[in-house]
Amino acid sequence: MFKACGVNHYENTHSAIVAELLNPDGSHGQKDMFLKLFIDNVIPDFKDFKTQTAECFTEYTIPGGRRIDILLRDIEKRIIVVENKIYAADQFAQLKDYSEYASKQTGQYRVIYLTLDGKEASDESAFQVKYCKASYKDNIIPWLEECIKASVKIPTIRETLIQYQLHLKQLTNQDMEKKEKEELVSLMMHNVEEIEAIFRVQKDFQISVLNNVKEQLEDFCSVNNLELDFSPEKLLNSSTEKGFYFKRPEWKKYVIWVYSEHREPYDFYIGISTFNGKINEEEYATIRKKLNCFEGQESQTWPWGWSYLKEPYRNWWLGNGCFTAMLNGDFSKYLEEYVLCILQELESSKIALH
Repeated sequence: MFKACGVNHYENTHSAIVAELLNPDGSHGQKDMFLKLFIDNVIPDFKDFKTQTAECFTEYTIPGGRRIDILLRDIEKRIIVVENKIYAADQFAQLKDYSEYASKQTGQYRVIYLTLDGKEASDESAFQVKYCKASYKDNIIPWLEECIKASVKIPTIRETLIQYQLHLKQLTNQDMEKKEKEELVSLMMHNVEEIEAIFRVQKDFQISVLNNVKEQLEDFCSVNNLELDFSPEKLLNSSTEKGFYFKRPEWKKYVIWVYSEHREPYDFYIGISTFNGKINEEEYATIRKKLNCFEGQESQTWPWGWSYLKEPYRNWWLGNGCFTAMLNGDFSKYLEEYVLCILQELESSKIALH
């Protein structure tokens, strides 16, 4: 159900779900039980936090305008800060600002950096900041397991927690059954040379798959009077931002970008911008108009808005289903339908790109 509702990668939605469970006044009606279990699983050294008196906030604004994803505060002003990162990049001095804010409220606080796999925060965000590293994979999923056990006699809560836990297992690639994993590992152990050979040609395989996508998109472009700029090698280059674009022959300045701001191939989104992404303020003020086909708000780089690609197309990892979709044509079909939707809205809104 969570996947069907599109919860996958939206950090605010995951923050709202986790915060609702942590909130002693939450609709679950279990008071501080889930919060106690969270502290036991994530920050067991913070036993002084008075869970029964805790208040819980999401998108909590601090001086300077930054917003904390989840903030918990007890009656003695002890504070727990949760910075929730599903796929978004760190912001400059983000954890530093959160830590400084919390330290001014009380001498006792914890800053938790929560990601899918438990990665470190960037130096730009957390330089000289003491924080607790946590992951959905190793902390939140086990915490939910404890919450499920504690709610075993309350079917509505128990089943909701089970569904959310399963959803997180899918996001963290843990949804394969234990027996299947054991059988697959056993098969690999008996074919080590072949497995090593596969690892050696992993990038070549990815380039071949992307060339398959390129051919599919070229066929689509030839039928729809579009031009395509698509380089598999550049898209897998780990030293730069990456993307590809569609354009009409008459467009000299603007293109439909599929773009990632990261060095690794993840967090791809789609929008309309210039070749170099630069639009002056005067032109932006003239053309700014959010299109219905985009979810993200317009900006000086994306004057008509933008949207992340849906899962599994947003993140190009082996094992998450994206490369399977690239080979069977689902990825190309999704992009083709999206581009046609953009073109149709441009036409119906009488927006002429140049």
